[in-house]
Amino acid sequence: MIRSQDGKQLAGCYKAVSSRISCLKKSADMIPQYALYGVDSQSFWGKSRILLGYYSDANSIREEINQILLAIEDGMVS
Repeated sequence: MIRSQDGKQLAGCYKAVSSRISCLKKSADMIPQYALYGVDSQSFWGKSRILLGYYSDANSIREEINQILLAIEDGMVS
C-alpha cells in the first residue's frame, strides 16, 4: 500500500514507474523533472496509476524507489 502525493488516496500498487515530465534544463529549479507513479491495476484501457510524487532529478527518484524496496524487505505493508 502506498499513499498518494496529496495523502488522499491509499493504493495497493504492484509496481512503480517513473517518467520525465519536463524537458527544461535543470536550471529551472522550481520545475520538477520527474514523476513517480504507482501502478495499482491494468485493464483494456491501460494501466491505472496513482501519482506518488515529483522529483528534481533522477537520483532523487532512484532513492525513493530504494526506500520503497527497503520498506517491502522490512515487511512494512504501507
